[in-house]
Amino acid sequence: MHSRILQCHYSPPSTNAPATKRKAPVDPFNRLMISSLTIFGHRLVRIAPDRPFFHCSTSKIYKTPVSWPPRLLPLRLNPDRAYLSTMSAHYDFKPPASAEEYKNQWTSSFEKCKSILESIESSSSAKDEEDPQAILETLNSFAVIHQAGSSDAGLFVAVHPDKEMRDEAEKAKKEWSKLGTDIGMSRKAFEAVKRCQTSGQVKDKRTNFWIEKMLKAYKRDGVDKDDETRAKVKKLREEIDSLLIQFDKNLADDSRHIFFKPEQLEGLPEDYLKAHPADDSGKVKITTNYPDYVPFMRYCKDSSAKEELYNTYMCRGHPQNGPVLVDMFNKRHELASLLGFKNHADHKLSKEMVENGANVQEFIDKISSLADERMHRDLKEMAEVGGYPDEKSIPPWEHQYLFNKVKTERYAFDPSEARHYFPFGRVRDGLMASMQKLFGVKFEKCSNVPVWHPDVTAYELKDAKSGQLIGRFYLDLHPRDNKYKHAAEFDIRYGSRDILPESALVCNFVQGDDALMEHSEVQTFFHEFGHLLHHLFASGQQWVELAGITCDWDFVEAPSQMLEEWSYDPETLKSFAISNNTGETISDDMIKALRHSRTASRGVQVRRQMSLAALSLYVHQLDKNTIANPEDVDKAAQHNDSAYGPHDTVPGTHFAYAFGHLGGYSTAYYCYMWSQVIALDLFDQFKKNGLYDPQTAQAYRTKVLAAGGQDNAKSFVAEFLGRQYSFDAMQAYLDE
Repeated sequence: MHSRILQCHYSPPSTNAPATKRKAPVDPFNRLMISSLTIFGHRLVRIAPDRPFFHCSTSKIYKTPVSWPPRLLPLRLNPDRAYLSTMSAHYDFKPPASAEEYKNQWTSSFEKCKSILESIESSSSAKDEEDPQAILETLNSFAVIHQAGSSDAGLFVAVHPDKEMRDEAEKAKKEWSKLGTDIGMSRKAFEAVKRCQTSGQVKDKRTNFWIEKMLKAYKRDGVDKDDETRAKVKKLREEIDSLLIQFDKNLADDSRHIFFKPEQLEGLPEDYLKAHPADDSGKVKITTNYPDYVPFMRYCKDSSAKEELYNTYMCRGHPQNGPVLVDMFNKRHELASLLGFKNHADHKLSKEMVENGANVQEFIDKISSLADERMHRDLKEMAEVGGYPDEKSIPPWEHQYLFNKVKTERYAFDPSEARHYFPFGRVRDGLMASMQKLFGVKFEKCSNVPVWHPDVTAYELKDAKSGQLIGRFYLDLHPRDNKYKHAAEFDIRYGSRDILPESALVCNFVQGDDALMEHSEVQTFFHEFGHLLHHLFASGQQWVELAGITCDWDFVEAPSQMLEEWSYDPETLKSFAISNNTGETISDDMIKALRHSRTASRGVQVRRQMSLAALSLYVHQLDKNTIANPEDVDKAAQHNDSAYGPHDTVPGTHFAYAFGHLGGYSTAYYCYMWSQVIALDLFDQFKKNGLYDPQTAQAYRTKVLAAGGQDNAKSFVAEFLGRQYSFDAMQAYLDE
């Protein structure tokens, strides 16, 4: 999951709402579990304390603390570079030592950002007509500070161990969101950007692309409307943002548990049982948190125990998120109508590759049709190994267990046995070694970098050949109290001009180098690392809103989904899949079985994804007040489960209340499968030339990952493939 924080309305849609977050499970059931959870998103962060901003256009440097337009200083630029920094590259993120220090930091940055907006509002149009790029530099200054402040707030809410810090960050999130709405509704800023476009003085292709993105975003968000309409839009946006914060908070605060008798845990792996000892009453506490829930549902033989945990898991967020969702859906529809769109889906998707809700529905139906026969074949197989008379007799809480049983009995792959080859320490080191080999980079551990918790480790990313410093990342990989409970990549800083990019992987893998991982968790690790590398490689941009993962939202998951394929590659696996007990490397036979077993229940997986995509679209295509109460939310989920899913909704459960993507992603859940279509096509190029072919990897790194948001995703994908992407690889995937 690629994590994002609150919706921000001053900039192109690529900055709309850790993990999501971007959020991103990978096997048929993990994908459902992680990807349906909270997204703390918005990739925006804190600026360094008190120093003036220096910016470069193609002909001048601007020095601008807050005034607009900036004072101009002449400079001759290297024609091979889009920009030139006046300072050496540096890191801009440092976790504060206390809530008081953080408050001083974010409020100081906030006032600077607010002053920039005030200077824009008070300026005359004649000032920027002399040099239109002055407004671009000013907007970029705003974006740098705003993105920094928003990202810090989102990260600290998700991971900081100190409650005072989390509370302060929650306040900061709200204020940064409001400020983003303010500049997004600034007619002065909109008109100034228009003059940049019409002046004819901006010749740079990437700058013009950014201008066009801003203008489309401004128009889509109603800046060109009359004052009364704009006031209504602003009010609705602020209300929606508050609802998003409340929705996420309700999920973050909702961790449930059940106490089971030891005899109910038959079938669970030995290391899982050791990590869950009985308490003084003789019972074992199992939570609904991902590290507890997934193995329990996959291995536990006691059907009644699985039913109890499943129903508890599917009721997270209930009842508190019911009214929040109703209010959020209706306000989104009201906002879309006010802006001239048929519904929120068309408004949200107008900026993406897919363009509108009708095209998403067509995509959902197409993929569902392709997977239909395969789904029924999978369900029949699951029914056979489970002793059920037909597919409709299989209870939903048995799906993971039966999926695992199919792998063991029909594909000769036992996931519990394979775990011995995936001790956490070897997986972590092996993943990083394989990425160094693939992309020609090196990771260097940093021992003196401040972090927000002792479990967190910092690394620097450098080019192996030139030694050039690319950026820094943080690994926060193990569970703890009051921490984000799933898996997501958090953008911390965007690589623009003199600022180096920074990113964090926030996961909940088992703790200890000898602790054993599921292969599905290994796959998740590769997935999230794909987001991390995408963000870090997409640096060195002139404009911060073109840096990092600022591409089309429905392309965001493609690089991370493609990188999952290396977790199944024999060469990669043999480099780190070694048993700590025996010292044996994973065998060719086990790798073959693993690769073969990944096709098990693929139709079920795809149709579940389509059910979730259909739900996120459906609730955002309805007229206002069609969803008038929480019961209507449940009915919408039931409708889409019946139409697209592999099973019906269990009565009394409320999955939608904890479907985190209904918040930040809103109607865009389809992007997981849309991105996978592209990811499979991209991966075909590696299969043709070899997974570690340096020329293919370099072309992919420079043409796709490094592109950031400087062009439409269709364009840079076509440049890498030599053609437009197609469904051929997806069809082959479903036919395996």
